[in-house]
Amino acid sequence: MDNEIMLQGIRKEDLIDGVADEVFKKVADYLKEINAPDKMMDRKEAAKYLNISARTLDTLTKDGKIKYSKIESAVRFKKSEIDAFISKSEVKIKKFS
Repeated sequence: MDNEIMLQGIRKEDLIDGVADEVFKKVADYLKEINAPDKMMDRKEAAKYLNISARTLDTLTKDGKIKYSKIESAVRFKKSEIDAFISKSEVKIKKFS
């Protein structure tokens, strides 16, 4: 038992492994949630995701560039629709020879 730390009957290595496992589970759950293609976002979340103002998001939806759903009076955006808008908006760079 040289150089071993016991915390309420738990070896240091077991404690570290247990904490690491829990952290990895939480991170994996979080990544699944934010990367879910049909995750619904409100106006504020969608604007933040796009790094634009809510007013600019309103203009894009009004112009039909980003699809949205209306549930009662609440406007919601599918992450997959916002990602599709981003893909369509990519600018291809031409190489000059």
